Amino acid sequence: MRSQPSLAPLYGAAFVLAVDTAGVGHLLPGLEMATHAPPRGASWFISIYMLGALLGAPLLARIATRRGRTTVLAASLAMFALASFVVGLSSSYPLTLAARFVQGVAGSPVMPLGAAHLSALAPAGKKGRGLGLLSLSYSGGFLAGMAFVSLFLLVSFRLAYLFTGALASVACIAVARLPVAPTTSSSHDDAERPPPEVSTIAGWFVALALLALAINQVNVDGAGAIAMARFAAVPALALFAWRDRSVRAPLLPRDLFRSRVGLASASLALAAGVGQACVVLLPTCGMAELGVSAAASGPLLIPIVLGGLGTNLLASARLDRWGPKPFLAAGLLGMALGNLVTAWLGTNLLAFEVGALLLGAGVSAMSSGALRYLATLYGAADDADANQAAISLLTNVGVLVGGSLWGAIVPSTSGIGVAAVRVGIVVLTAALMPLSVGVLLVPSRR
Repeated sequence: MRSQPSLAPLYGAAFVLAVDTAGVGHLLPGLEMATHAPPRGASWFISIYMLGALLGAPLLARIATRRGRTTVLAASLAMFALASFVVGLSSSYPLTLAARFVQGVAGSPVMPLGAAHLSALAPAGKKGRGLGLLSLSYSGGFLAGMAFVSLFLLVSFRLAYLFTGALASVACIAVARLPVAPTTSSSHDDAERPPPEVSTIAGWFVALALLALAINQVNVDGAGAIAMARFAAVPALALFAWRDRSVRAPLLPRDLFRSRVGLASASLALAAGVGQACVVLLPTCGMAELGVSAAASGPLLIPIVLGGLGTNLLASARLDRWGPKPFLAAGLLGMALGNLVTAWLGTNLLAFEVGALLLGAGVSAMSSGALRYLATLYGAADDADANQAAISLLTNVGVLVGGSLWGAIVPSTSGIGVAAVRVGIVVLTAALMPLSVGVLLVPSRR
């Protein structure tokens, strides 16, 4: 009975992360204007955050095996708070991008380390409930974030980031007071598991940065950077993959690509990331298709949260009994249908809300603990932290690719037409299709 209250700060940290995520789509116009972002530059407020998360997640997951999960989480929340304050006060495009990058690094361990901590402490048969509650906390934060950002936009978009910084400061103090819990690895295992090599982390980051730049093609001085990214992105990814397979401590666990469940986890995590990018960008769709202001776009996302809350409640109660496959299959279907309804019927308010409901339910079905539950079904128990980090990494890659594709098609958050929005949504939906086959590899519940 005493373990439940002690885990509340982990749910609170997920809540804070969701409050920030909920506001991004609504706040893009304000950030774009205040920082005088270049064409296609607004989407980089999303992409740079994801690049930070993709760099921070593997590094902080490894550090957590030595310093402890709660220590890393508390330090990360402190960094997240500071970066949020900088975003809220800055009027410089480069400085704001840098602060968003730090936000991404600092926010990256919240969900994977929280999930690993909960999995380690959960009694037999209750793992799904704890992971479901973590996702439920995230959904609750998303709902609260939408409500707050709609109010803050009546005054200034800056208030949203200052508020997030204050929440993260409180969460940092709460997490720092959690009792230290051992990781799944023994001290002997720690000695055998070296930290990630600098060259591997650098290769991971550079390859993904080149990929995002090649897809997005943001208008900046010096077209040579775009040309280099187009030429070097695929070779850089191939070089990273080769290097990561040959080191003692790979960023992506080797078991991820050696089993059906591992391959399913990888492809579905990427699909979940693309779906999350659709959620973040939905306010921009509403502003274009329905002609509403940024402040008025907040209520449009209420169906997303309602669908997400319902799915998370169901997962909390039934994930252990049903297994992850029904949730993952329903999630893929919901995301695809929601996107198509929004694309072709979104100029009608009722149809737009139906599409948002389907999208919210679909993304939450994927992320309501089902993917993280699936990650516990492959690999050794000693690799629990690394497996959970891999799910977050690949989900963030999906968000990065989705945001970059959107930025390439929709160059600005202001003055965009319905046709451009529809093309953007259809392209993101098409990106989901090949990734969806991973659900066929998920074992059915026996």
